[in-house]
Amino acid sequence: MEEEIEEEMGKSLHHFIAGAIAGTAEHCGMYPIDTIKTYIQAEHRITGGKGIMYTARHIHHYHGARGFFRGISAVIVGAAPSHAVYFATYEAVKKYFGGNAPGDHPLIFAISGAAATVCVYSVVVLFFLILIRLLVMRY
Repeated sequence: MEEEIEEEMGKSLHHFIAGAIAGTAEHCGMYPIDTIKTYIQAEHRITGGKGIMYTARHIHHYHGARGFFRGISAVIVGAAPSHAVYFATYEAVKKYFGGNAPGDHPLIFAISGAAATVCVYSVVVLFFLILIRLLVMRY
């Protein structure tokens, strides 16, 4: 019984760590694009609605390459725990409802995804609020 619990804890930790790494990598890779999008939304009077390339040149001209990564620390701090919680919750709920059994279980997968999303949003909202404030902060 004790070995079974230890094995299950190891699997949960594995999902937790895998989620943290995958989520952080995804957010870091997409961060420059998200920065451009956020800048377009928040600084329409500066970019004048001229598009993605104009906004990217504007950010690079005034802030350098580092401008595309301003505020990334908030994303890293937020992405790791939120994706870790998502992966671990998804797998735990899926296992609880029997989603690991052979066959196709779309309803179980949907319930698992919904439960994981609800858990994650309790972590993510604060971090993205901080991120947006860092992105639009003036020097």
